[in-house]
Amino acid sequence: MRIDPMDTFFDNLQNLGCGLISGFILFQSAIVAPTIFQTLPENQAGPFLRSLFPKLFKLCATLMGLNALIAIYFGDLVPIFGFIMGILLMIFCLLLVPKINTARDQRNESAFKRLHLTTVLSTVIVLLMNLWFSLF
Repeated sequence: MRIDPMDTFFDNLQNLGCGLISGFILFQSAIVAPTIFQTLPENQAGPFLRSLFPKLFKLCATLMGLNALIAIYFGDLVPIFGFIMGILLMIFCLLLVPKINTARDQRNESAFKRLHLTTVLSTVIVLLMNLWFSLF
């Protein structure tokens, strides 16, 4: 049985996308953000992270969009819906950023914690989903 080189290419590209998304999320959440808070004063760390996290959400949504197109090429329904859900979660996180910033600026800690936790959980779901799709 002959393996179609395009199928192999797209499968590898999709795995690369999942790996990049997972790596970006882990690197930014586990290394970049804590390091920034440890090395910069809050008045500098906050604006920096406010600029950084929307970029992460946009990048992940874009890569998942490409992965969704590849899943459509293969006709794989579970990954199609999974990647679309991931796109929606990242857009949701992106839309929450201004609300999180407002809550922080107004020192509304309960709203900040609730909104921040929502983005953290959404991002963890996206991370786990991409790890799953890259491994299976």
